Amino acid sequence: MLGRTYLIVLLVEASLLINETYSADDLPRFGSHDQLEVRAAVGRDAIFKCTVHNIMHYQTAWLEMKKGIVFAMGDDVFTENPRITVHHSFKVNGEQAWILTIKNVQMNDAGRYMCSLNTAVSLRKFYRLSVVVPPKIIDSNTSQDTEVKEGEEVRLICGATGTPQPTYKWRREDSKLIDVSGNTDLLVDGSELLFEPGSEITRRSLPVYRLQRCPANCQQEDYDQCQCQL
Repeated sequence: MLGRTYLIVLLVEASLLINETYSADDLPRFGSHDQLEVRAAVGRDAIFKCTVHNIMHYQTAWLEMKKGIVFAMGDDVFTENPRITVHHSFKVNGEQAWILTIKNVQMNDAGRYMCSLNTAVSLRKFYRLSVVVPPKIIDSNTSQDTEVKEGEEVRLICGATGTPQPTYKWRREDSKLIDVSGNTDLLVDGSELLFEPGSEITRRSLPVYRLQRCPANCQQEDYDQCQCQL
């Protein structure tokens, strides 16, 4: 890939002898509260934290599983990719954390990552990055202002893209119930809104319908279900 150089490092697991007087609590172990499923929107940052108790003289390493690339060992970063950084933090209880940050996340960053500790029997913790794309309505696949004769069938269509696939909800602008096929509700699901002949669309009741979709300030974990007006 142009403009990017990777250094491939072979991890050699050293079979170091451990003093038998050590208890299980004295040996290196991973923290139990690290988030293993990481979700980030395109253009935002993804952060992975690998917490280690009693690391002793061992080292951590961050790897991207898809390409078999080692990003860093301990505090030494090997990748020349400017979007990737690793920093080290300490806590008062002896716990330490190595934090991998991928800036300006892109779709091809999605996949599995691993934090490895080079103990005699290698300790490994696996992470998964899911990259989401906020919904965007495609005007060419979406109904515009529609005029029909009273009593005729009306079909409103919305087309949108996004990852994960967005869901659709329709509502009346005046917030009254929608009557579709004999069922009434405040919100109607689906990318199409169909009023059959003889439905509520009359000259005396001409509601404006709006599609609900995600607002710009929606939290990224809710991108598949947020609502806003079209």
